[in-house]
Amino acid sequence: MSPGASMNQQFSLMHIWEHGDFVTHAVAIILLIMSVASWTAIALGVFRQKKFKRQRAVIRSFWTKSTLEEGIAHIRDDSSPWKILALEGQYAAQGFAVCAQEPHTPNARADWIVRSLANVIDKIAVYQSYGLVLLSSIGATAPFVGLFGTVWGIYHTLIALSGGGQMTIDQVAGPIGEALVMTAFGLVVAIPAVLGNNAIANSNRRNLQELGTFAQDIQAFLVTGQRPLSALQK
Repeated sequence: MSPGASMNQQFSLMHIWEHGDFVTHAVAIILLIMSVASWTAIALGVFRQKKFKRQRAVIRSFWTKSTLEEGIAHIRDDSSPWKILALEGQYAAQGFAVCAQEPHTPNARADWIVRSLANVIDKIAVYQSYGLVLLSSIGATAPFVGLFGTVWGIYHTLIALSGGGQMTIDQVAGPIGEALVMTAFGLVVAIPAVLGNNAIANSNRRNLQELGTFAQDIQAFLVTGQRPLSALQK
């Protein structure tokens, strides 16, 4: 076997697994679980973003309907945040009309609707942010988990070689190279988690801004009875 082939076999993941101890195996398994969890969270986040994009396309003709009820009925997807906002605004306006038996300020109805819509947006924000805490945690901790595996491997390598007399570079290079693979593994796990977290968080911010604008349009329509000009121009 050539020296190059021997070196490649020595640095292979299978070789590291076969010659690793319990701690090395535990670190590798933890990083593997982190990687699977990270990619699962990223996939779910991408799915939510694509679903939101499809739901947003339907809302373009919402304000072309003659009544709010027709606009709501036009959105067939009951899970659409746009439909949920419109329904909540409608329920808030109807509920205020029923409950407002006592004297109230001129802006009480508008404030009631605004609070109701804000509560819905907060719940949507929580749903959209599922998995982001996991991604940020993995992105922050995976490099250190890999580094721990590297330090542990180097420590045990030096302990094992210290009793054999004078050490040469050939004796040290292989085991330390194996230990450094753990650091690389940690970075491979962390980088997609960080990038995925940032991309999904930025998309969520844009989505919530659009929902906030739509909620303002709904509130203005329910209070004034006029379709917002900004909504008609979309």
